[in-house]
Amino acid sequence: MNPDARTDLFSDGYNAVTRSWIHLGGVQYAVKYVDQTTIKSYEPSRKSELGVLFVCVLLAFWIFYRIVANELSLGLGWLALVACAVVILMAGYAAFMKPNSHQVHVRFKNGEQIVFQTKQSSTAHQFQNAILSALDYLDYHDTDAAKPTVVLASVEPTQLTAIAGSKADVVRIDDAVLKDAALKDADKSDSSD
Repeated sequence: MNPDARTDLFSDGYNAVTRSWIHLGGVQYAVKYVDQTTIKSYEPSRKSELGVLFVCVLLAFWIFYRIVANELSLGLGWLALVACAVVILMAGYAAFMKPNSHQVHVRFKNGEQIVFQTKQSSTAHQFQNAILSALDYLDYHDTDAAKPTVVLASVEPTQLTAIAGSKADVVRIDDAVLKDAALKDADKSDSSD
């Protein structure tokens, strides 16, 4: 096995992508079966949080007015104002600062689909890019570019070299085979004239 196949292209502690595998939720999926990856971003619904925020701000103004008008005891009024302030802060965070959810959907050739979910857009893009890099690596090594190619490597017409990665194999072709091939080519050109 290629040692690069075990190198993490992405890792967040629980999930990882190597050149051969996607590790998600304790399950391994083979990269070579990935058909498509897409990123989807989901913005949380903020309507209810905005409603709570609006009601609490109105309530805080009403309580403050009641304290100033001496219609509410000072201790109870300030306690109610502090409670409103806490609810306003929590609703404000949820309404304006709560992060979006980002999901990377990975579909396999058999129709199965897995989902990687994160709050960080950059993490989602790193996960997807790692899968795409692994697919590019597999595509390169599955193409003809990685298979042996026969090239002329000598002045001698009877010696050809097959290049296969880092190891070159010399293949000798008999002169009779070359002469026979030349005669066949000559016959074809004569018959076409």
